[in-house]
Order: sequence, then structure tokens, then C-alpha cells
Amino acid sequence: MQELADFFDRVVVISLARSRDRLEAFYSQLPSPWPFAPPSVMRAIDGKMVKPPPGYQAKPPAGSWGCFRSHYRVLEDALNDGLDSILIFEDDVAFVPEFAERAQTFFAALPADWEIIYLGGKHLHKEVQLPIHVNPEVYRPFNVHSAFAYGLRGRSTIEQVYEHINSPEQWGRGHCIDHRLGEMHHTYPGGVYVPAKWLAGHRAGRSTIRSSENPDEFFPDADWLCNAPVGKQFVAIAGNNDQLTMAVASAIHLLGIPVGENRRAERIGSPLIAQSVAPGLNRTIGHLYDSVWWEPSTHFDHRVALLRQWASRRCTAIKNRHRTLLAAYHECLPIMWREVLAAWNAPMLLLVESTKPRSLPSSPTAATQVRHRKLSEAWRDINEIDPSKLIRCTERELHAPDRCLEKIAADLGATVPAEQLAAASNFLRQHLKDGLSY
Repeated sequence: MQELADFFDRVVVISLARSRDRLEAFYSQLPSPWPFAPPSVMRAIDGKMVKPPPGYQAKPPAGSWGCFRSHYRVLEDALNDGLDSILIFEDDVAFVPEFAERAQTFFAALPADWEIIYLGGKHLHKEVQLPIHVNPEVYRPFNVHSAFAYGLRGRSTIEQVYEHINSPEQWGRGHCIDHRLGEMHHTYPGGVYVPAKWLAGHRAGRSTIRSSENPDEFFPDADWLCNAPVGKQFVAIAGNNDQLTMAVASAIHLLGIPVGENRRAERIGSPLIAQSVAPGLNRTIGHLYDSVWWEPSTHFDHRVALLRQWASRRCTAIKNRHRTLLAAYHECLPIMWREVLAAWNAPMLLLVESTKPRSLPSSPTAATQVRHRKLSEAWRDINEIDPSKLIRCTERELHAPDRCLEKIAADLGATVPAEQLAAASNFLRQHLKDGLSY
């Protein structure tokens, strides 16, 4: 393999002359050993001094215009100097530990047709398409946002990127360099690649574009997006009557098995909703299934990956590291049980069976009829599941909530303090007493 020191004709770091501290920070944290040629400084265009043209709409105008013009000039210089390849950094880039070793591994695994590479950034539109796995070290991205660490190879590549960003008729409100570069990735005919795990991120400090303080930030990488780790066990709560199932989900939350969020109760105005709605799950499922007809919006493996991402984020959001069991409720879960079993860690399905299953209204729309049919079919199909993954509770059993909830906790292997069991039982007893229309 070609030595990385000779891999690019030029390595540059873009830096504003008035932000000397950022450039000093860049050089002070430059990994040692450094595998590439020493970065030369490209003096950034200052958007406060070189004003954006009339009609320029990107926000903030001065900062984004200066950043765009700086990258534009780097490419212009590369073409003018007859370069065939270039590696571009911004001065707020941060590098991972063992950068040199990991860079060697990534470049050794790059397909021979590579033309554009990103060492760090933010994968956008994951709900549309995930990065494509090429080999254990390399993915092809759909859209990478950010321009703090990327490389180009081939004069024609540099020309195409230069022409793409130099199209004023297409600028619009989203015309910052990050967006414009990312827009071309999924349609670009040549090889666009990223490492499985990012090699670079944003360093903490003050943004010269937005004039705000930012923390260190390494965005989720391709490996995580496609196979996010789920470190806690999940219980999917499903039922044939939404009101009763939601009440049971709230009771499970009160047992100390997180389903929703207590702090949302005041804002939403209903403890039942706040405790039973799993944060972020509704939005995730909205990307998986059409909200009207409940038809899949994407293929099975993509749906599994997005559910894993949600579960992984949910695990991280639970601050108590000793809590190993989480739960989730959503009205669509019955039709998604195959995805749930594939996505979550050792999942269990808690089935709430009512004597008054959901029924159609007197004058149902076509979409309502389709959703009702899908749920009815899914409820029958759930019987295919390995019985060891199922916990059933009937409406009759719920009328003795202490005994029913104690059994559910035991089946889940959860140790529940007496006061939490009492609170959950009282909650369920009260709702049954209030005569919710189950």
C-alpha cells in the first residue's frame, strides 16, 4: 500500500487569521505520529470582511458564507495548481486516540475506486437509507454532513465537487458547505466512502460560524447506525385494547421498569400518557410505517436497524446503570413483533388480553378498516412466537392487580420493592374502578 505521507498531493487546514488560538489548538492536539504530510495553513475567508452576495440565504450569513468561500478557494487552488488529490481539515477538528493506526487500517481497506472520503461527520437521512456496508472497515454513506475532515482524489472529482458547490441557482436557504457537499453523495457515480468508526469529530470550543461555544462532538458512526448496541433487556407491551394496554404500561412504569417519563406528566396533562409512552418511539415508528395505512415505509433490515438505534439511545438515556430492564408501548407494536424480536436485546412480549378487544367505529374509513385488519391478523400471528418469550395477562387477572403485577415482575425476573408494587397496584385498581371503557 502507498504510504499515507504520500497519499495526498496536499494536506490543508482552514483557519481564520483572527482565530489564532484555534490554529494553535489544532497543532497542539495533532496526533503523534502523524501519518499524512504536514498540514499547510489555508487562510480562511472572513465572512465579516467579505460580505455574502445579495440573495444569499444561508444562516448565519457571514459565517456560512466565509466557510463556503474558504472551501471553494481550497478547491480552486487545487485545480489551479494541477493537484490530483487533497485532504482538507478545519481547525476545530478533533482526532480519535490511535489515529495513525486506525487511518492506516481504513486506507488499506478502501476500494480501489475511491474518489471522496470522510474521516468524520454526521450521517443524515438515516430514516431514508443507512450507510451501505462495504467491508469491515468501510461503508458507502448516503449523506454526510460536515466538512471538517474530508479528502478528494482525481482531478475530475475535484472539478465535479467544485462545479456542484458553484451553482448559485441551487443554493437556496440550505447553502452552507456541509449541506452542499452532502447532497451529492447518494447520486455521485464514483466511490464515496467513510470508515466504519469515525476517525475525527468536532473539538470543543467557540464556533467561528455561529459564535457559540460547542462541546467535543463525535457523531454516530456507520457501525452504530447499522448495528447499534442494545445493552439492556426490553419488554414490548402489546394488547388488543389500547386503553387497557396503556394503563398496564403505566403500571409497569410505576413498578420501576421505565416505559415513559415521569417529568412529562405535567406538560402532557395525563400521567397515564406520560408514563406509558416510550420517549422517541412514536417518531421512530413513524419512519418505519406509514401513519395512515400502516404499510412498511422501508425494508425489514432497515426497520430493525432503526429500532435498534432507538433502543440503544433509550439505554443511554437511563442514568441508572444498574437498571437492566426497560419496556416500551406503542399501538403498532403488535404488527411489528418480528422486527422487535430481531432488534432488541433478549426481548419479551407482554400481551394484555381484554374481553373487549378494539372494534371498528360505526362508519370506519378505509384506512381505519385496514389498520384494524392488520392488528387483528398480527394478534393471531403472535401465537407463532416461542412461548418462552411471551407473558400473558388477562383483563380478569388485572382485577386482582397486586397478584397480577407481582406475577409479571416475577416472570421478568424483576425485584420490585413493596412500595412500588403497592403504587402500581393502586394506580391500576383506580383506573379499573373509574370504568375506563375497556
